[in-house]
Amino acid sequence: MNGTVSRVKRWKSSAIQPGSEIIVPVKPERKGISVAETMSIATSTASLAAMVATIVNIVK
Repeated sequence: MNGTVSRVKRWKSSAIQPGSEIIVPVKPERKGISVAETMSIATSTASLAAMVATIVNIVK
């Protein structure tokens, strides 16, 4: 153990020596979308769709 940090490839498993400390980082917890965010996205999408439909009807 000399304090260095390195990644070990699968085929070089001999690089891990007895007494080595292996640290596996934890993935951050994912936060889901709230109901308010879902409603906001749905409202924006509906508004854009209505604008596009209006423009298409005017251009005809």
